Amino acid sequence: MDKGMPPDAVTYSSLIQGLCEERRLSEAHHLFEQMVNNRMGIAGGLHPDSFTYTILIDAYCREGEVGRALNLHDEMVNRGILADVVTYSVLINGLVKKARTKVAKQLLFRMFHDGSIPPEITYDQLIGRWSDGDSGVALMKGFCMKGLMSEADRVYRSMVEKHWKPTEAAYNAMIRGHSRGGSIWKALELYREMRGSGYIPNIISVIALIKGLSYEGRS
Repeated sequence: MDKGMPPDAVTYSSLIQGLCEERRLSEAHHLFEQMVNNRMGIAGGLHPDSFTYTILIDAYCREGEVGRALNLHDEMVNRGILADVVTYSVLINGLVKKARTKVAKQLLFRMFHDGSIPPEITYDQLIGRWSDGDSGVALMKGFCMKGLMSEADRVYRSMVEKHWKPTEAAYNAMIRGHSRGGSIWKALELYREMRGSGYIPNIISVIALIKGLSYEGRS
């Protein structure tokens, strides 16, 4: 490098990315640690940002080393660096490939908490790995509990499109979620669909429906 032009964060991020593309992860990580520990001898310091972290996280995920990728994610959070949708998507993809869907779901929830809405492909990749549907139901229930009904609907539709048959637990969660969220027509539609499938809504779902109807003035 030109001694008269001290390198900046962009320069080092580019170098790290180049090393990662050549699968020279140990060298890339060494350079990254120099940035983190400010061993550059640059006045004012030089620190990696979300982009720099994501470069390494992506590289480790591609190599199947999701444990190291997760450690980097935790490190950036501890340093107060907000992960963006790209960071989360890279991590979720890596976790799904390793069949670690529980951790992937936790990250997906965190994305919504942080306001980083994931691209549609994230749902497809997650749901595509859930053969029994149990994890999909757990994800729907989580969204319902948080009042994120549009996201619960997206998961529900994606699973149905993959020829998944809604379970009793899934129906109950969705009926309660829509009833409490004010979408009583959607809740009633699911109620009729549930009865048509041979399931009987539980008492909690029935109470939620009644309350929803009363709010609509239709009791």
